[in-house]
Amino acid sequence: RSGVMATASIKGISHLEDEAGRKIPVQTFRGKGYFHAEQVAALAARHYAIATTREAESSRLDLSEDDLHYCIDTPLYTCRISKQSGAIVSYWHKQLQRDLINFGTPKVLSHTNVTRKDLAMNVFQVIDEAPNEMSAWQINDILKMENLLRNAQVKLMANGPVFACFEVQHKFRSSRIKEHLYLYRHSDHIDFEVEVDWREGGSHAVGVPQLKLSFNTAMSQAQAHFDGPFSVAEYPADGQEQVTQKFVDVTGKEFGFTLVNDSTYGCDVLGGRARVTLLRNSYSPDSNSDNGRHHFRFAFLPHQAQFRAAECIRSGIAFNRPMECFRSDEEAAMEAAGLEMDGPDQVVCTAHRLAEHSERILLRFFECSGQPCEIRVACTPAIREAVEVNFQETEITGRQIPARGRLTLKFRAYEVKTILVANPKKRNAR
Repeated sequence: RSGVMATASIKGISHLEDEAGRKIPVQTFRGKGYFHAEQVAALAARHYAIATTREAESSRLDLSEDDLHYCIDTPLYTCRISKQSGAIVSYWHKQLQRDLINFGTPKVLSHTNVTRKDLAMNVFQVIDEAPNEMSAWQINDILKMENLLRNAQVKLMANGPVFACFEVQHKFRSSRIKEHLYLYRHSDHIDFEVEVDWREGGSHAVGVPQLKLSFNTAMSQAQAHFDGPFSVAEYPADGQEQVTQKFVDVTGKEFGFTLVNDSTYGCDVLGGRARVTLLRNSYSPDSNSDNGRHHFRFAFLPHQAQFRAAECIRSGIAFNRPMECFRSDEEAAMEAAGLEMDGPDQVVCTAHRLAEHSERILLRFFECSGQPCEIRVACTPAIREAVEVNFQETEITGRQIPARGRLTLKFRAYEVKTILVANPKKRNAR
């Protein structure tokens, strides 16, 4: 995805230069250099030169604070972080022209000011379920829910030209949470890294403890979409636990947001609130199921009031397969994308790799909007021959595809196509 943060071991360097000679500030944090990489196409490379002259210190994010909040102001958004909990209690999106959170900070009603700090984003919830004999397979009645809204340790870890980072620590019961929030100057998304030392126990006597992370926003007419293997399913935003993979998207009448993750597969959506299930200590058949240390990553991506399945899928893939950054002493030019797709953006390429059972290149595509379409595909170098195969890479009889440098592929609704093309580096590609 364009505009993500790239990292490299470039300590002591203040700026880079892109191909147009523009200066790109570098922020040093924890022994690495961080910079904002723009317009990097999928399966392509972009090259930056280390600036030969040292630039003046770059500006930082505009940050202020009062007794209760840290306030961060960027060209894209203004948000407030609670000093008591580390929750994001206000997020004013400048393009959408609205606060995405309703009652995180006091809101004036007709007779008084009202606040509900639990109705904010990034709120940890410790939940106790009633015991049941199928605790590993069935979520039972919720008996108690505790929002971690007080007594957290919140501190600013970094503030530079690329991002500000806050560290939040919670202690509750026998467990500990350490979280890092990354807020960017040139992007409206927020990244979260969460480490949990979970030491809770479930039993028939105490029930089933679980830990959720809640993102509550102020939208109406919410629709919820969940990611699956070559599928995007819509379910009612009724609070029921659903399975997902790389993302859950909640879109309402006013705006929407996508919550992408790298390792959690259960969540629930109730109205404009999405909650990710981090940990859950069922006690049968495993009496010690989730105890130990865990690491999670999330990103909150706000968007307009329109759900776009392909964009969500691409964001989920990009978050799980981040760009890699390498340092080299050799000069290099901009490299074109290894794959180009021309046509509606509802088709996503989910694989571009060497085949398992031959020396050809495998391409896999997924139509994700439920609408038939046609696209054209080109590779570098040009495609000389192509054949459609199944998931086991066995050729489908009669599915030879004409290839004159590029392919034309027609898709039915939600169709998955797997194509093998000749590998230009191998003479006997078959």
